[in-house]
This record gives sequence, C-alpha cells and structure tokens, in this order.
Amino acid sequence: MKVCISIITLLTVLNVAKGQTHSDLTNTDKRNILRFTVPAKNDFLDERTEIISFSLRDDTVFAIHVIPGKDDTTEFLLHPFGGKMFYFDLCFEADRLVFAKKYPEIPLPVAPPVEIQNTHGQKNDKLYKIVGIRFYRDSTEYTYGRNYDLGPGAIGTPPQYKGDIGDVAAGIAGDVAAASIPTPFDSVLVFQAVVRTFSKSTGYGIFELEGLRYGTPSAFSEIVAKHLLANENNFFDDGKPKWIAGWIERPISTRVKVYVRLGRDGSVSILLPKRLGNFTGD
Repeated sequence: MKVCISIITLLTVLNVAKGQTHSDLTNTDKRNILRFTVPAKNDFLDERTEIISFSLRDDTVFAIHVIPGKDDTTEFLLHPFGGKMFYFDLCFEADRLVFAKKYPEIPLPVAPPVEIQNTHGQKNDKLYKIVGIRFYRDSTEYTYGRNYDLGPGAIGTPPQYKGDIGDVAAGIAGDVAAASIPTPFDSVLVFQAVVRTFSKSTGYGIFELEGLRYGTPSAFSEIVAKHLLANENNFFDDGKPKWIAGWIERPISTRVKVYVRLGRDGSVSILLPKRLGNFTGD
C-alpha cells in the first residue's frame, strides 16, 4: 500500500517552515525507512560532541548514543563497531541519572506530530512509527520506520552477578543501621566498576570498583564500597567468582554501573544493567 506523509505540522512545530527540509525513503530487507532532515541550530552540542542519537519506541526515548567528533581521543569509550561513544540505557535508572548529570544541557527530544495517511487520505499511525532522532550541530534528523524496529539498543549481555544481590543489600543495610546513619530522604549512588574476565570458557570475572559516577562521597558510600569489594560477596566458598563478565560472542572485560538506593526506612536496593551498549558498558 502506498502512503503519503503530511509534514506541515512538523515544520510548523519546529519553526523551520521557511527552511529546507530533506527527506529520503530507503528500503532495507523489505523494511521501509523514511528520514527527514530539518535545519536546526543545536547549540547544546559542544566542540567535542558530533552527534546525539536517540532511539525511540512508542514515541518514548529508550536509549541514547553520544558520538564524539572524528578527531576526539579523550574520554569517549570504545564501541564494538569502531569509533567511540557513550551509551545510556534509559530503562536503567543509573544511566538516566548519569546522563542527566553529565549532559544537563541536552534535552530529551519529543516526537513531533506527523500525520500518516494512505493514498485514500485515511489516517494510519501504525503504518510508520518514529524510531530515531539525531541531533547534529546544524540539523535534526527524524527517522520513521514501517514494520521496522531498531531493537533494544543493546549489542550483548552485560556482566551478571551469580550470587544473591539481596544478601549484599542486606549486609549494607545492617552496617548503615549499626552506624546510625540518618536517612531523612532516599540516598542514591551509582558506582562504576569493571568486571575483568580471566576465563574465556566460563566467563568468570573479577569485580574491580572504579569510583562514584553519581552521588556524594559519605559514610554510606564507604559502607557500600566495602561490601561491593568484600571477598565473601565476590567469591563462592569453593573460590569461584560470583561475577560473570559481559558477553559479545565471547566473554569480555566490561565496565558496569551499580545502582544503590538507601530508602527512608533503612532498606537498601541494588540494581544492575540488563543491556550492554558497548564493550565498556558505558
């Protein structure tokens, strides 16, 4: 079925009705993809950041890729397909917090109202859905897919804890209570760590703490770090590690964010990522 897409509303919303809008329709594996590139000055991109790419599902951003300029060799991290980037999984609370702290000037985009019609003028929002938005310094690109899904925004399996993460949380809560640390409101920390693989056959890895990515150093953060590094929380009684390294066709040493929340009632919860966005886990 042929379709036509009305972009008048899109142009009005973006205040670029007088500019030039470029669009192209491609077909990959029998899945049509429609892209609109609209002139826009995105001043929040600094000299080191080339592209901010947002993946959407049901009009909601679920993953972000921050891509540096070609000559940037600083803090950006290696991803498996060449080049460098930062990856944020917005389904993971730790990534949402770290992104907001690291890039407070970058807004989350809103899917523009684009009306999809068939050749009979009948509206059909299910025919094409927005699946991606990209910010460049001088333009914004909108990608719509027909029977097309960009996937979960992941390329592998993140490090996994094979012990009981609830026992680790309970141990932290016990030490917090014994130390009489006041909890007038929720306290949230995000630690960055790396799980280094030493067995290619089993994927066993060694957990190494690298530091705080979100939150304030305190007595609470010291207790958390102590428990995350405790021998009994990292090895079973037979000496086998409780951590499995990340996996992309093979075990790989992988960075991982650890989300730790201290509730008002003194309870502690720990969350680990469910997706791996690049080799570093960041």
